[in-house]
Amino acid sequence: MSGSDRDIFSFQLSEVFSQDQVMVSWSPEPLSLPRRMQQEKSDFEQSIDKERFFNGAIARMERWEHRDSRLVLYLRPTDYFTLLFSNGNVKHITATWGEYYLSNALGISAVITSRDRKFLLMRRSEAVGEFPARTDVFGGHIDVPANGPGPCVFAAMEQELAEELSLSKESYELLLLGLIKSTPNLKAELVFRARCACNAEEIIESAAFAKGASEYDEIITIPARKSLLRRYLQENKSDFTPSAYGSLCLFLQYRNRNSLRRLHDKR
Repeated sequence: MSGSDRDIFSFQLSEVFSQDQVMVSWSPEPLSLPRRMQQEKSDFEQSIDKERFFNGAIARMERWEHRDSRLVLYLRPTDYFTLLFSNGNVKHITATWGEYYLSNALGISAVITSRDRKFLLMRRSEAVGEFPARTDVFGGHIDVPANGPGPCVFAAMEQELAEELSLSKESYELLLLGLIKSTPNLKAELVFRARCACNAEEIIESAAFAKGASEYDEIITIPARKSLLRRYLQENKSDFTPSAYGSLCLFLQYRNRNSLRRLHDKR
């Protein structure tokens, strides 16, 4: 990451985890907000177009720990309207009550590579609440279960890929590559790599029937080569969502580590 990228995102953790290495410590009670902030949020919610946006329950990250080759995520519920309120008032909330009182909704993103070695990106719809019309990777947020134990972040990522692309979990290999934070809204994002057994054309054909296809206007493919991805990021930097730009930079870091490891093994 260059110095000029710090206004877009920051690396929080760059480490590969399988599903059995990620643990969730779940607190079922939502965060209690200061009285004036709660009133401002309520006023904001009155202005939201309820036909356009659904106020679903999503997971908020309190903190995380990396210990003994495991990642522990401390999560509790928040909701989508709180996220929209937080995104629109980042400076006000942090200056008045502190960063802890932002929504801190935990995003999930997948860098998808196809069998024919292409990256699959999307052009977000004009109708979405966050970063409309920007280039993005596929993903979303972690839905909160109605009862029982806390959410599984791998299952949440699988759900997003099923809803947005109609991909079954048997059609790809999923690894967690780490954690980034978007600078504009101070929002954390878990970044996954989804290596798909399908060709790009097959994925696009499947996506035509996806439940969440209305969230994007088109699917973009670029060759899955590090040099081309670096150039594409440089040339289209301002067009990306912060989380997508950061996710792809983290993926490049992961690929560079793998290349160095293979070189070391050959020696």
